Amino acid sequence: LTPGLNAMANASLAVGAQWRIMPDWLRVLSMVHEFGHRFGFEAGNLEASEEWKKLSLNESGTEVDPAKAASVYGQKNAAEDFAESFAAYRLASKRFKAEHPEKYEFMKTRMFDGVEYLDSANCN
Repeated sequence: LTPGLNAMANASLAVGAQWRIMPDWLRVLSMVHEFGHRFGFEAGNLEASEEWKKLSLNESGTEVDPAKAASVYGQKNAAEDFAESFAAYRLASKRFKAEHPEKYEFMKTRMFDGVEYLDSANCN
């Protein structure tokens, strides 16, 4: 993963001035979203993979298809849609699975090792 890192992880994290005024739910969503970017990169830059682009982009492959996007912010580009999908998988699994079953399966198999968060049993 990170060459030369002799620890289990590096706790580097930066937040902006708005952090202080954000509601708690948005702080959680923001952190999980940012983890999605990082973990996707560590897993082989999945947010830029052809497999992900097929799930996210329009038919011409030039921009995110709004109907496929996990959120309004996810419409920005495939990388943001990936991070929003990662967050939706973890924080709103039932809804995400119902609305985006192919992306749900991608996240389940490629990012979460088959672990699902459809109820509180796996949320510890």
